[in-house]
Amino acid sequence: MRTHLKSKTLVFFSSCKQVRFVFEVFRRMRPGVPLMALHGKIKHAKRGYIFNDFMRKKSAVLFATDLAARGLDFESVDWVLQADCPDDVETYIHRVGRTARFQRKGRGLLFLLPSEEEGMCKVLKEAKIPVKNLNLNSDKIMSISRRLAGFAAADGDIKYLAQKAFISYMKSIFLQRNKDVFKIREMPSL
Repeated sequence: MRTHLKSKTLVFFSSCKQVRFVFEVFRRMRPGVPLMALHGKIKHAKRGYIFNDFMRKKSAVLFATDLAARGLDFESVDWVLQADCPDDVETYIHRVGRTARFQRKGRGLLFLLPSEEEGMCKVLKEAKIPVKNLNLNSDKIMSISRRLAGFAAADGDIKYLAQKAFISYMKSIFLQRNKDVFKIREMPSL
């Protein structure tokens, strides 16, 4: 985020609880760009306000569930980050389709766990979606694990949100149909 402070970024997660947790944690870290959250547990009128506020801003980060992947017309989104592997090719397309709209350029980045990589890349290639693996510049990677642990230790609400987000994420992986992509038994141990 800190390397793209002048960008509009949309970050997708699998569940409302994950969006809420990530939003609250990053809000406390103050990355220098406006942060917003959009998910199905927010009342309709407030979702409309958040959407319009995001549209008005020149730069912002919107953490969202797939609620934002369909039916909302986002203009001027520079980046779409898929923090969680999408359910299927259609979901991938709808998510990444929030950028590069109206003859604008945009970028999409899909984060995959090692256990998801082979299966999801195969599914995308079968759908004729080009896949390009990127190696991240280790000099620009910042681990936030210690800060997250500190937030959870100091604030019971953050710890509770973290636990609920983790449970929600694991449940979403377990319930996925495509077991060639979503391999619950191969999830990284904590």
